[in-house]
Amino acid sequence: MPSRIRVWTVLLAAVVLVTGPASAARVGRPAPAFTLVTLDHQRYSLADLRGKVVVLNFWATWCTPCKAELVAMNNYARRHPGEGLAIFAIKTDDYPAYKLVELAKALPFPVVADFRSWDYGEINKQVPSSYVIDRAGVLRLKQAGAFNEDSFDQTISPLLAQPPPPAQASAGSTT
Repeated sequence: MPSRIRVWTVLLAAVVLVTGPASAARVGRPAPAFTLVTLDHQRYSLADLRGKVVVLNFWATWCTPCKAELVAMNNYARRHPGEGLAIFAIKTDDYPAYKLVELAKALPFPVVADFRSWDYGEINKQVPSSYVIDRAGVLRLKQAGAFNEDSFDQTISPLLAQPPPPAQASAGSTT
């Protein structure tokens, strides 16, 4: 019997290694949970952002396409204030975070100092890369490669045009 359990354990481990964890980020499915802390020490989770269109943008300070993409996102965010867009610039390299304070002040969205999730790892090793989550918390795009202003507009504007999901009833509600 112990041999049989060992065989099943090894088989299950092999399946997870090949297919990835069950909660890995998949387009069209609910986005996996995450927590992040911005350079100004604000903490966010996916649950905090319900009703917003969320862009998780993974970038590196040495990456020229990343810098151009940040400009495109900056321009878009400045043209669409107050529309429910939450962009997070998640630095992936070892460049000291304190040296990015001036950049963070110049952008209309936060620079992230710490990002925690096991489920966004498959493309964020390639920079730039982004995950786009709709107002209902569904992953709508995962992309390795940079957005330009047109592609960002074509991706984000239709999602911003969608109404926010209805508020969830509290657990004790009888409505």
